[in-house]
Amino acid sequence: MKARDLMKLVKRFVLPHLEGFRVHRSLVYAHPVDMVLRGFVFQPLSMDPNAFTVEVFAQPLYVPSDCIWYTFGKRLGWLKHRRGIWWELDISDLRQSEAVFREITEYILDVGLPFVQRLATPAGFVQYGAKASGVPKDPHVREAIAYSRILIGDYAKAARELEHLHRELIREQEDYPWMKEMAERVETISKLLQQSPEDAVRQLHEWRDWTLKQLRLEKEIGEGS
Repeated sequence: MKARDLMKLVKRFVLPHLEGFRVHRSLVYAHPVDMVLRGFVFQPLSMDPNAFTVEVFAQPLYVPSDCIWYTFGKRLGWLKHRRGIWWELDISDLRQSEAVFREITEYILDVGLPFVQRLATPAGFVQYGAKASGVPKDPHVREAIAYSRILIGDYAKAARELEHLHRELIREQEDYPWMKEMAERVETISKLLQQSPEDAVRQLHEWRDWTLKQLRLEKEIGEGS
């Protein structure tokens, strides 16, 4: 099953039930996009041409990235039943397809939307992000939450969290090269925050626009900011 064939069915059977959502490739996302990209990714299984799963996620765009990541996300089946679910689809059987997507839509409305709605804003990440990730001590989680604090005006606590995180990243970066890039970002924001909170906020907005471009969602830059 090709991704475009899957998404044609998603547009037909799922999208009409999700007010304010748009489709982009395999992504169904909430519009307008402000500082957080949130939605659902429909992923075909390479080993089985008739199977696919659905990822639920919220991604703080002000943490620069060139891809969608699921640190703040879960599979839809896990949110509903605490287990992964791969749906089987026969695209030649319209009635079977409709039944499959009816179930998926019910799952989205029941558990998917509440998950992404809690993380719709930087304030939501500060309040719920650590728990939603399931790995509150992970550097990616801590980075996102510290930046979120800056955006809601909690500058003092953000500065402390960034200082602690930067110290740990510097200590571990020789063993984990990806930490070097993160440490550079954290240092950049920390210095800007000391210089002027407005400068730090401006940088986070610039990273938000950069990430949208990398995700081929440039059209959202002017609409959601």
